[in-house]
Amino acid sequence: VKLSYYDGQSVNRMEFTNGSKFYFDGVNFDLVNAGNKVSAAQEMVFDDSEWILSTAAGDKTFTVDSRVNMQFIMRGKGLVAKPAAGEIWTMSVALTGEGGFVNRGEGTVVLPGDCIKYTGVTCAESGVIDFGGASVTNVTLAGAGMFAHGTLTDAKVLADGTAPQIDGVTVDGKVTV
Repeated sequence: VKLSYYDGQSVNRMEFTNGSKFYFDGVNFDLVNAGNKVSAAQEMVFDDSEWILSTAAGDKTFTVDSRVNMQFIMRGKGLVAKPAAGEIWTMSVALTGEGGFVNRGEGTVVLPGDCIKYTGVTCAESGVIDFGGASVTNVTLAGAGMFAHGTLTDAKVLADGTAPQIDGVTVDGKVTV
């Protein structure tokens, strides 16, 4: 997929729902013609849908040039990641909205606290969600996978039959189960 913008006011909203898969490895912006910045919001909405950066095996980083004004909005279960065993996928974009985030892969997703701007459930159905040593506030955790390397402040853990595993996570404030 190639998105090209020739006007800094271009507005786009793309929605991915119901288990859809979004194969996308970059945005091509003509930032010279757009005054080196896209001022209008570019929205990508995820509701139980997967963003696949590349079909090639290996570690990946999800990032977008800050001049693009791209917003990642979570609804329902939100964005789904499926890193293969041994792979590390790193989120470096803010995820917003009322939805959540799900790791359905056997690998690791690094999800630093500054990326967690959504209010839904952060779910490790399998694999690991690693907070990158960051402090995470007011997060709701669920799933049978593992949460690692961070500080939880005022967190909730949903233990509906299977409690998540915790490794290298400290607690500041209260954690409600």
